[in-house]
Amino acid sequence: MSSADLARSLGVFCERPDRSLEPVAAALGLEVPDREEHTALFVLSLPPYASIYLGPEGRLGGQAREIVGGFWRAVGAEPGSEPDHLAALLGLYASLRERSEDAASEAEGVLAVEAVRALFWEHLASWLPAYLLAVRARGGAYAAWADLAVAFVTDEARRLGPPAQGSIHHRSVPSAPDPSSDEDFLDPLLTPVRSGIIVTRYDIAALAADLGLGMRMGERRYALEELFAHDAEGVLQGVAELAARWVRRLEAFDRVLAPALDHWRRRAAATQAAFTLL
Repeated sequence: MSSADLARSLGVFCERPDRSLEPVAAALGLEVPDREEHTALFVLSLPPYASIYLGPEGRLGGQAREIVGGFWRAVGAEPGSEPDHLAALLGLYASLRERSEDAASEAEGVLAVEAVRALFWEHLASWLPAYLLAVRARGGAYAAWADLAVAFVTDEARRLGPPAQGSIHHRSVPSAPDPSSDEDFLDPLLTPVRSGIIVTRYDIAALAADLGLGMRMGERRYALEELFAHDAEGVLQGVAELAARWVRRLEAFDRVLAPALDHWRRRAAATQAAFTLL
């Protein structure tokens, strides 16, 4: 399978499963997950949108989506309503790879290769490896898909070589969360590009269980607020331990991805230090 075909197939696999996914799954050597598994992961826990993991708001849309949409237009493509969805980005990546291979002239080929490199380092590698770590930690039917995607991203980083500079999404990011100085540290904590970690509902449920507390239904912030009200010290320590696990996971990646992951590792380490009880 070519690199372009693999990119496109990995993207399609994270969309809502139906019978049309069967040949894609067969080509990847994966089982087709059921719709409940898809909803639990990609809708309720880890929506595959770059803006959630790269935007300073930590939410769908916003500044990061605008930047991604601008890239689509810069390469002459229509961004559509969800330009930052992983399937869309991997589809665009595949198209640009094919454009670089089928270029009519050397100059066109060079421009296409630069577009491929920019898309990869700016809008894919800048968040996808960390996202795949969270999918792996969740386990279940999509863990094998995440393993394939990690191998793909690593291979592409090695083939393309390092970028000239870090991703635009990692520049001028607001500070990491600090419970000792921030009156409201929960929003920064739940903003991945600021904290360097991706806190899922499963992480919060595990923390609640460790503290011997129940987890209230509702958004992650509300659930954390409730836990903090009952055991502030336990929540701080639990977050520090979660951040420490993220640091170890990020450091385990192939160093070829360092240009993208160094931001995440530094922020995760800062979060760990800020939440560690002295």
